[in-house]
Amino acid sequence: MEQKLIVDRKESSLKTVTFNDIGVYASFSLGNNSKLNKSYARKTCSLKNCKYLERELRIMLRFHTNPFIVHAANHNIHFETNAQGVMCHIYMEYATLGNLKKLISAAGGALPEVSVKLAARMILQGLKALHSEGYVHCDLKPSNVLVFPSTTCGVPWELKLGGFGLSKEPSMNSRLYYPGTREYMPLEWTDPNRFVGNDAYVAQARDI
Repeated sequence: MEQKLIVDRKESSLKTVTFNDIGVYASFSLGNNSKLNKSYARKTCSLKNCKYLERELRIMLRFHTNPFIVHAANHNIHFETNAQGVMCHIYMEYATLGNLKKLISAAGGALPEVSVKLAARMILQGLKALHSEGYVHCDLKPSNVLVFPSTTCGVPWELKLGGFGLSKEPSMNSRLYYPGTREYMPLEWTDPNRFVGNDAYVAQARDI
């Protein structure tokens, strides 16, 4: 079912309370809904990068029932003007345990094998959902894998895929160059001019 994006030029009841993190094209902060007593992650970027935020919101809404993909808090893209100019932002569920990069760091730089197996399974389940409908993440890395408290007995945490701003949607041209984070990209994709013909297509194999 196609999800409609709603442009909202008025800020919602979700208010920013603390600064959290900085991404490739956007920054993150923690928002709080005082009415529901619930926190959400707020992702903010400049107007010129809003297309990436719109793409991310579309994908989250498309997979809003999938337990391995981060969920949007609402359908809205919010706009506001501050000293930096016109900014836009979206809200999504807040990963209280951070991301996989921080989880690995807290474990001394390497997770135990049993945790690696668990993490790999959850990440692959998220990728399976994306790939089955023609999406390619294009920027899969530990900081885009978010960590949530587990709802299953015996499981220490749950992982969900996020960071879809650079992803390829099914309707997008497979021959276009899709950037990512260089240190996590396959070597063959770091040079947009390296392949020609059918080899130039961006497909699900890039995520694997």
